Amino acid sequence: MKLFFTILFIVMSLPSYGQSKKFDKILEKHDIKEYIKGIPSGDTESFWNAVWQNNDALDKLIKANEKKTDAYIAAHKEMYDASIYAKTYYNSLSRYDAKYITDTLLMYIGAKQVFSDCTIDIISDTDVNAFCAPDGQIFLTAPLIDELNANFTQLLGICVHEMAHFFLMHAFVSSYQTQRKYQINQAISAATSAVAVAANAYAQANGAVTNDSWDNVKQTINNLSIAAYDDAFGRFRYKYNREQEYEADIIAYRFLEWYGYDATLYLYALEKIALEDDKYYDKTSNHPKCSDRTALLRYMAEKYPLQ
Repeated sequence: MKLFFTILFIVMSLPSYGQSKKFDKILEKHDIKEYIKGIPSGDTESFWNAVWQNNDALDKLIKANEKKTDAYIAAHKEMYDASIYAKTYYNSLSRYDAKYITDTLLMYIGAKQVFSDCTIDIISDTDVNAFCAPDGQIFLTAPLIDELNANFTQLLGICVHEMAHFFLMHAFVSSYQTQRKYQINQAISAATSAVAVAANAYAQANGAVTNDSWDNVKQTINNLSIAAYDDAFGRFRYKYNREQEYEADIIAYRFLEWYGYDATLYLYALEKIALEDDKYYDKTSNHPKCSDRTALLRYMAEKYPLQ
């Protein structure tokens, strides 16, 4: 009987152990705790400088910009087109005159010290949601304000999350990574196609096939290219992928801790927004479930508190 309970305990602890390893790996990569430790509370400019200066993905994007790689140029065009579309769309939205809320949030985030064109607007909508446009405009929906009872700490955490997406250029980074994968897949397709062509030429030279088979080769080449293209983009359907959402959550939680606010309030705000998204979650999604996001933050708070 004692052996039975020992085995049962070990088996039941396996999922939590696996989750702990997963969370430790995410935190090792994305936690900003060590970078912000010595920064005085309220010095938001230094906070954001520490965040972006120690971000590997952003550093790679900056280096790609310096080299003007093909992937960077393609991603830059994509972001430019997205910004033009975003301005046209977002400028058509109905906004509420609530500068006493939005200006205060901007001041506490320290957004304008980093990028003077940053704005926060409350818009008319039916969803409980918040999002950031490619040009630094943050939008909070009126139902979100109502759902959070205009709680300042919760709204601050949500806005910091969106600002992290913008300051770390997550949309640009995601586009750049996609373009790189696409080009790699194109190269793989070309190499695979070359093998197919060589094999077919050898077969023809030895009388194994007729000239008609070249049409099959061309179709194979075309199919390989299409498959590679679909694979490259099919896995990046979301503007912000799983790791980027985790990263923005970690930064939002740490920001509130660092500023002296009750960071656990961010968890409640997150649940009110993200639970709606979970209805559309499936196993192929590259977007994390709300339960996973809040579990990560609770694990971080318990095992790696800021103080």
